[in-house]
Amino acid sequence: KWGGLDVRGSSNESELKTRLSVVSHVVPYSVTHRELPPKRREVVRLSDDDLVAIPKKLSWRDLPKGIHGSICLASYMKRDWVVDRAVEVMQQGGKVVIFTGLRVDAELTGAALAKAVSHFGPCVDVAHGGTTPQERDGIRERYMAAKSARAIVGTGDAWGESVNLQDTDLAIFASLPFTPGQLMQWEGRFSRLGQLRPVLILYPIAPNTVDDHVARIMLDKLPAFDEIVNNEALKGARTALRGDVPSDEEMQLQLAELVSAGGEL
Repeated sequence: KWGGLDVRGSSNESELKTRLSVVSHVVPYSVTHRELPPKRREVVRLSDDDLVAIPKKLSWRDLPKGIHGSICLASYMKRDWVVDRAVEVMQQGGKVVIFTGLRVDAELTGAALAKAVSHFGPCVDVAHGGTTPQERDGIRERYMAAKSARAIVGTGDAWGESVNLQDTDLAIFASLPFTPGQLMQWEGRFSRLGQLRPVLILYPIAPNTVDDHVARIMLDKLPAFDEIVNNEALKGARTALRGDVPSDEEMQLQLAELVSAGGEL
């Protein structure tokens, strides 16, 4: 609509599926992963009591520009909740992975979690795009070899491909990825051959923040992605998100209420 060209209804899905059919052999997820323990998802729409209020002294000048600043705000509001859930599992000897969207979130969340479980000793590692592959591999090896409480905090992009973290009890996606492909890769780290116990994946959403917006983007993209890839694993993610994300009309009402109240954040 911005360029004056109406492309609504246009699609190359049929051509793309035809071209892929001669170069791809698709084995259903239910076949490749039928011997693995179940993967459970839970979208948690946090209440006001779960969220940390934004300090009045906080200025936009203290935040990254654009949507990254909004992501930082939502992450700040959820951080205590995310750390508390990780601590609950680690206190029982469990292993936790937390994926964030930005490296600054990974560092802050990792520091908060390390402080909360400091009585366990050094058992929290942080890795993101600034971590070398050799360092990341060392962190993964320590995590997989651990027989007691252990945690990795990192950006989903740095850990989201070609890494096996199947020895995990709880995975928390502190920030939602923007594309179905990223979501498939992030979740795929915990459904690998050799997995011995079920993993719970939590998607915490801070209402009336950028989380709602990103979740709506994901829901809009998933149907088209599913038409091409037909990934059974993502169907579960779509169902979980659909049940806990407000409609476009509800989001418009929320935005109107924030504006009328004078809220700029």
